Amino acid sequence: MSIVTMPASTTSPTQRTRKFLAVWLAPMANQIRRTRPFSLLSSLMEPTLPLNGPKDTSVSSSPSGDIEEGSSVTLSCSSDANPAAQYTWFKEHEDSVEESGQNYTITNITSELGGNYYCQARNAIGRHNSTFLSIHVTKETSQITTTVAIRTAAVFLIIILLLLLFLWMRRKMASRKASGPGPGTVEESLDARPTAASMGR
Repeated sequence: MSIVTMPASTTSPTQRTRKFLAVWLAPMANQIRRTRPFSLLSSLMEPTLPLNGPKDTSVSSSPSGDIEEGSSVTLSCSSDANPAAQYTWFKEHEDSVEESGQNYTITNITSELGGNYYCQARNAIGRHNSTFLSIHVTKETSQITTTVAIRTAAVFLIIILLLLLFLWMRRKMASRKASGPGPGTVEESLDARPTAASMGR
C-alpha cells in the first residue's frame, strides 16, 4: 500500500486569512461604497423645514428714490416660502402681467411707465401679494436746465419791455410839460379877462 503525500502548503495562515477576507468581503465593501451610508444617515438627521405658502412678500428697487427719465430701474421681489416661490409682476389698475421672475428691469423708462408696482409670490401651497412700490419718474437734468433757462429769459424780457414802456411814457409826459400851454389855452385866458362894460355893471 502506497501512501500519497500531499505537497506542503507554501502560504502561511496569515496569508490564507487575507485571501479569504478579500474574496468574501470585497462584494460587501462595494455595496457599502455604492449606498454611502454615512451620507444617507446625515441626510436623515438634517432637520426638514415645514411646508408653507408665501408670506412676508416685499419689493425693493435699485436705484431707490426718484428715477430719471431715460434711465433703468430694477425691481426685486422676495418671499418666505417652502417650496420656493415663483414671482409675477403687476402694475396698479392693470390686469396684464408685466413680467415673470424674481427681478423685473425697466429700461429707458418714461413718465408713462411710472406708477405703483407689486409682485405676487406663489407655490403649490398658496400665493401672496406684496405691498405697492411707487416709481416716480423725473425729467432729465438737461431738460430741466433748459426749461429753467427759457423761463428765466422770458421773465427778464418781460421786465425789460415793461421798463422801456415806463421810460417812454415818462419822457412823453416830461416833453408835454416843457412845451408849455398851447394856443387854445391862451385864447381862453384872454377871453376870461374882465371888460369895461362888465366892470361898469
